[in-house]
Amino acid sequence: MTASKILEVDVEKVLSNVHPFIIRHLSAQSSTSPKRPFVLGLTGLQGSGKSTWTDALVEALQHKYNHNTINLSLDDLYLDHDELVKLRTKNPSNKLLQARGQPGTHDIDLSCAFFASLTDTSEDVLIPSFDKSEFNGEGGRASRESWRRVLAGAEVDVVVFEGWCIGFQPLADNVIQQRWTEALQVQTTSKYLTQTLQDHRIEDLLQVNNSLRQYCEMFMGPRHFDYLVHLDADGLVNVYEWRIQEEHALWQA
Repeated sequence: MTASKILEVDVEKVLSNVHPFIIRHLSAQSSTSPKRPFVLGLTGLQGSGKSTWTDALVEALQHKYNHNTINLSLDDLYLDHDELVKLRTKNPSNKLLQARGQPGTHDIDLSCAFFASLTDTSEDVLIPSFDKSEFNGEGGRASRESWRRVLAGAEVDVVVFEGWCIGFQPLADNVIQQRWTEALQVQTTSKYLTQTLQDHRIEDLLQVNNSLRQYCEMFMGPRHFDYLVHLDADGLVNVYEWRIQEEHALWQA
């Protein structure tokens, strides 16, 4: 069986579980106004196949199940380049904020505005886009003229929202303190470091954790999803290999 066929079968297995919830949601929304789309979260670490799965889910939901479906990546909600530069300049000692990726490097206002726009059919829905190739790979927000859009009057049935930390929830500060203290005692000889808490100051870890707390409250917590799918990895070290492959492909493109 080819890889594409295996993916098709796996996606159909997932949708056989998800689709009854979509139908129930859309039926409940039929008598309400404004209507809210079904939000399907898709989480998995870098290189785990989120983009491929997203495309396959959208394709199946659109053409097999006849649901008007759009997708959004958490990556498309990054702060614009100038704001990312300001963030790292303001936090020079926090290595976690020196490049995009972690909670704290996304635009909360843009995120909330996008999800709010999904219930207003009187205006076009603009789907944000971030171009990772801009500024020598630092990335920048694509021009609004290039964003995909849903024309006014059209109702969105399903939103597939994917991202590496979709569905993550913050830890209590004392738990982070405990795990950081334990990490300081860990020695590793692995080619790739999968234990990295000890590489950062505790205050920097708490800062990112607090940003994640804001995300969960505003647009990315459990109450903002109707269903969550997680793409697992059989080993965290694989993420490094997948990320390298992904970035090499981006350079070639």
